[in-house]
Amino acid sequence: MKKVAITDFINTWLEADKRLADLTEHEECEYHSDSAYRGYAIGFEDGVNSQLAQADSMTLNEYQEKAMTTCMNSCSNMSYMLTNLCAEVGELAGKVAKAIRKGHAVYRDNHLTPAYLMEPDSLEAFDDMIREMAYEAGDVLWQLSGVVKRLGFSLEDIAIMNLKKLESRAQRGKIDGDGDHR
Repeated sequence: MKKVAITDFINTWLEADKRLADLTEHEECEYHSDSAYRGYAIGFEDGVNSQLAQADSMTLNEYQEKAMTTCMNSCSNMSYMLTNLCAEVGELAGKVAKAIRKGHAVYRDNHLTPAYLMEPDSLEAFDDMIREMAYEAGDVLWQLSGVVKRLGFSLEDIAIMNLKKLESRAQRGKIDGDGDHR
């Protein structure tokens, strides 16, 4: 598997996601990235300096392999991985809820934005929220890595299966709808 820089991966993913959205006839399916327009490059600002954190680019499988080296024996089971995946997704959503509650962020036209675009405190709080969301997204990815490993798959296996499923739905005009097997 070819190694790519994280920014290249994100840009490729955003372009593919946009192309997929363009295949639908529904405006509400159109892609918009709340943080991509701000050009975020979240780094390790807290002095983390280890082999786990030094990679500029890696495949999903390389991430999964490295991430799972930090898994404690007591966590290496499906019940922990799956229930804690739900908890981590909740923490990710909680970052947004708290920012909205505190008046630092709002949804405008279904896009998360800073509450006050011209106030430095609001922009700083919004930037902090985005950074915290990125950290939580990493925790979600770690848990998902564990879940798919317990199922006997790699992250790349799951990514490829998902893209094939979406491609098939797009070709058949079934992106919008209900059910896993449409």
